[in-house]
Amino acid sequence: MYNAIYCEFLKLKKSYFYLVLVLVTCFLPVTLFLGWLGQGKFVTWNKYINQVESMTFTLTNISMYALISAYVYTREFSCNTAQTIFSYPISRTKIFLSKFIVIIAVTFCMMVFQLLLTFLGGLLLPHETLTKEILLGHVRMNFYALMYQYAIIPIAIFIALLSKNVIMPMVYGGLLTMSNLFILSFGKKFIVDCIPSIYPILILTKSVKYSGKGETTKIVIDNSGAILSNLNITIAISTFIIGMLICIIYYLKADVD
Repeated sequence: MYNAIYCEFLKLKKSYFYLVLVLVTCFLPVTLFLGWLGQGKFVTWNKYINQVESMTFTLTNISMYALISAYVYTREFSCNTAQTIFSYPISRTKIFLSKFIVIIAVTFCMMVFQLLLTFLGGLLLPHETLTKEILLGHVRMNFYALMYQYAIIPIAIFIALLSKNVIMPMVYGGLLTMSNLFILSFGKKFIVDCIPSIYPILILTKSVKYSGKGETTKIVIDNSGAILSNLNITIAISTFIIGMLICIIYYLKADVD
């Protein structure tokens, strides 16, 4: 199992796909830093970091995670090496799980790296004191959101396994992102509570508290808002388990062309 996981990381390294991930992860923190630098603003940490989190949770995460999932699971098909990997003395279940563990590790590292870059950018600007409460508040919120993000990754994996390319999962990611924005704007609370792809955004909106208006707006992070209802937790866990079972069963039964 360890060798299979190590092999997947080597594939990412040799393909230079990791460079794409680094560039995508750096884009928002660097853009935010340059924007605040150009305007000569004084950094209030919660407001500064929240701008990156808002864009990440609402616009980029779903599509990016779908791309990562599709790339990891379809590379053998695009490179015509599927026959080779399935001839290894290791079960298909372990191969599937090793790929999934790599996805979890990569997405977690992306979250940590983006947070570090965001904090570093703020430190290079005139800023208020960075307290332990601010640091831990954003780390916890991002961690909770990431856990719910994992609930829908099996859906992207299944689409990738069916299509054997990265195009359809990317289309799925884009459509799901637009659907989330539409539902959040016009959907009722019950509908929102039943769609697990919206849960990371819910964590953001419930954890971030605003006071004041305009430039005087103050933001406070309340991690108690990141604890969603039992209904949300049940739906997220059910979605993940059912999705993983469907993916594993298909992966075990699928023929290699």
